[in-house]
Amino acid sequence: MKKLNKYINTREIIDRVVEVTGWTKTRIAKDIFGIDLSNLGNRIRADRLDFYKLLTWALHTGVNVEWLVTGEQNNRATATVSVTCKDDFETANLMEMAQQVVQSDTIYSASLKTNIHSFHQAMIGEEKYKALEKELEEVGCKRLVSIDGARIRHDDPPQEKEEILQRRAF
Repeated sequence: MKKLNKYINTREIIDRVVEVTGWTKTRIAKDIFGIDLSNLGNRIRADRLDFYKLLTWALHTGVNVEWLVTGEQNNRATATVSVTCKDDFETANLMEMAQQVVQSDTIYSASLKTNIHSFHQAMIGEEKYKALEKELEEVGCKRLVSIDGARIRHDDPPQEKEEILQRRAF
């Protein structure tokens, strides 16, 4: 594979990623490229970075692509990374995939929409439940028990959890 451009230096690109994120090269290798540090080193020496992954990361995080690749355009304001952990980048990738599925003309689109709505409602319900539990604990109530006893708490004994799940199944 030929070098894309005689002005593109993969070592300098990685140095700019370090500069803008404050990450180690190990973290850059793992979080952006999905490889280990030695593999990244080999790719830098061979001028064979995975530019698709690099540009995808840059676009998701708001890093100025021109600055990242060439070092030109002294506009550091757009080269500030808002991603502070791997989960944010993974979330961006999940959002992109979800958008593709939702916009597709397949049966998966309706299924994903339904699941997202269901999970969202469940999350809201759980947050409300936790807030209520906290309020009750503050006034001295040690344990919140639902009417039918079907609420599983993290501190319930395993046998009790199993019984609740069995009751729910029938």
